[in-house]
Amino acid sequence: MAAIGTAASDITYVPLQRFVTAPGRTRRMVNLQFPMGANVTYTAGGIPLDKGMLGVPHVCQRIAFVARLGLLAANNRYEWNGDSINPKLIMITGSTDAEFSGSVPAGQSIVIDVEGS
Repeated sequence: MAAIGTAASDITYVPLQRFVTAPGRTRRMVNLQFPMGANVTYTAGGIPLDKGMLGVPHVCQRIAFVARLGLLAANNRYEWNGDSINPKLIMITGSTDAEFSGSVPAGQSIVIDVEGS
């Protein structure tokens, strides 16, 4: 299994929409797609996100999760680690509110709303 927690290159970034919110600041809708092959292992600490691929190469000021496509255990969710320079995607289990551990189902897809510069 590939370890997606250590390689942002395992995620495919598909830009959906772009909005200009203020001079020098943009907001983008991006679909994050996990590999379609076998399930992949989630590594503790989160999945590093590529700011350039998100369209905010300098500072990530906000990430909101809009939709999840594909299967993941009931009530699990995604969160942003809050770091504007080194953003990560954190998976949380709904039953315990602890960080997820295990395999992410193949083909998982997440739509996020990113704002930054």
